[in-house]
Amino acid sequence: MTRTLDPVKYEIFRHRLFSILEEGRIAMKMVSGSPVVVEGGETMCSLHDAQGRPILVAAGILLHAIGARDFIRKTIEWYEKDPGINDGDQFFFNDPYIGGQHLPDMVIVRPVFYGGKRIAWVGSIMHTPETGGIDPGGSGTRSTQIFHEGIRILGLKIMEGGKFRPEVFKTITEQVRDPVLVGLDTKAKIAANNVCASRYADLVEKFGLEFISVAEERIVADSETMARTKLKSLPDGTWRCRLYGDTNGVQEKPFKVMCTMTKKGDNVTFDYSGSSPQNEGSLNSTRPASWGSLFVVLSSQLFWDVPQNEGLLAPVQLITEEGTVVNCRYPAACANGVQTVGSLLTESAHACIAKMLFAGGVLQDVNSGWRGAAGGSPFYGGMNQYGNPCAGVILDTFAPGIGATPYRDGVDTGGNMMNPTSSISDVEIITGNIPFIYLGRKNATNSGGFGKFAGGMGPQSIVMVYGTDQLSLGVTGACRRTLSNFGMFGGYPGTVQEARMSLNSSLQRWFKESRTVESFQDVKDLDGKTIDPPNSFPAIPVKQYDVLIYHLGSGGGYGDPLDREPSKVVADVKRQAITEDVANKIYGVALGPGKLELDEKGTAELRGQIRKDRLANGRKPLSR
Repeated sequence: MTRTLDPVKYEIFRHRLFSILEEGRIAMKMVSGSPVVVEGGETMCSLHDAQGRPILVAAGILLHAIGARDFIRKTIEWYEKDPGINDGDQFFFNDPYIGGQHLPDMVIVRPVFYGGKRIAWVGSIMHTPETGGIDPGGSGTRSTQIFHEGIRILGLKIMEGGKFRPEVFKTITEQVRDPVLVGLDTKAKIAANNVCASRYADLVEKFGLEFISVAEERIVADSETMARTKLKSLPDGTWRCRLYGDTNGVQEKPFKVMCTMTKKGDNVTFDYSGSSPQNEGSLNSTRPASWGSLFVVLSSQLFWDVPQNEGLLAPVQLITEEGTVVNCRYPAACANGVQTVGSLLTESAHACIAKMLFAGGVLQDVNSGWRGAAGGSPFYGGMNQYGNPCAGVILDTFAPGIGATPYRDGVDTGGNMMNPTSSISDVEIITGNIPFIYLGRKNATNSGGFGKFAGGMGPQSIVMVYGTDQLSLGVTGACRRTLSNFGMFGGYPGTVQEARMSLNSSLQRWFKESRTVESFQDVKDLDGKTIDPPNSFPAIPVKQYDVLIYHLGSGGGYGDPLDREPSKVVADVKRQAITEDVANKIYGVALGPGKLELDEKGTAELRGQIRKDRLANGRKPLSR
């Protein structure tokens, strides 16, 4: 920097700026009516310079950390001359071919003026779970083009000169199944922008425009310096990972996400060449969406101590071939891209980063795969128990298992890599607003990746339709038959995801007999119409007492399961993390007859036999 800054004053400004963005995010959550936002926290507020460059973002969803940038730049490109960008204007976007992940990611950006000159932008983005598409919930499974997925807004002025435009607001909200929900979320973003812009103006008054201009340059420069310094400390090399989904959104047809990471000096490239051609259905990622999915792993696993802005991305190159699942060509559908292709993109990059960190001896930062691609997440639409329209998605995916490390087990239902403040909705909040009753929510047995250190278990939920017979229910996902994350050094990946429905069942009779549903087998035993829905299962009509059970992503294991302490395996069985069968066949641990106690002699013999079988059945390495 050619101009020096008072270091104390600079740190005060930087921390105050972050607090302002967090204040905006809190304002957004206070106005919004969506559990995904209010409890799940899927929001983001960000500050940008006059040309749209990100200066700093709040601690929200990492997918959206750079999301507002491209919308701001498009606003300047399209509208600066006509109809003009003026003080008090706010622009509404949700086009995933410009920014964000899919149509539910709705953003409003606002310019900030001082002394008649535009000096900055603020942006607020959140997931609003209804878009008016062919399926309810914004993430429908039947779409094959973007036009099927709902309203797509390209920069409507929803605020003009500080005045709210009701005709624009109504045009947006009356095209969706739940206008009240979408309306509240829209006003929440306006409120957040107003808070951020007002507080930022106070900073300008306090510190002066010249100081702020230099300080913001310093924030971005510091991030780039920190990112490049970290890369220099790690070994050069090339690492690869490929992961698969099991459906293209229309039929059960696999697709591949291939990542090749090359690190040289203070630069790193993520090359996704070799990934499958774009899918026929909605399991695709636009290029802006792929940047967001890559940012998730960069900011959480590699540059976790670097302030999030444009500087963090300076040493990073992303290569995606147009027409592939990681860079689909308009007008491809992409409603289910974020939790499928995007998650596989994140996890494949995570595998490469973990290998590089291990090679560099940074073991405290190494961990096996996190959730991978989400499967079985329910989406719904229709009338709720109060006779009002409703639509949305239940995002228990914010609490999947976390991968194991070289030193310890992963965390059960511990969090989602994309959400630093991960949280899932309280069941009472869900049942109070939408027509479901939870019959159970727990950690899914045998879901965490097996290993010397076990991956965290993923969540399992059982929901029953209640209070309405006017509802449609479906599930999303991409990895029911394929493994969507990775284990390390002999550790197993997390399990596949599953879902099962029972329609017209005998559940009401079960209740009269003081029985309830606790497992996948119980759902099958309900004597109704049992459906094991494939991933990306379209919403179908359901009614009161119909049941859905599903479990989601879990963490990968680390190290050979035969190296796990036998006492820990016994404890795992006791707490229902694994079954006795897994303890025996995978971990080689024998339990005393009829008791959950360790049989030390039997364990030694069993592990010895498993190792012999491995040597007998193993394949020799291919000669080069």
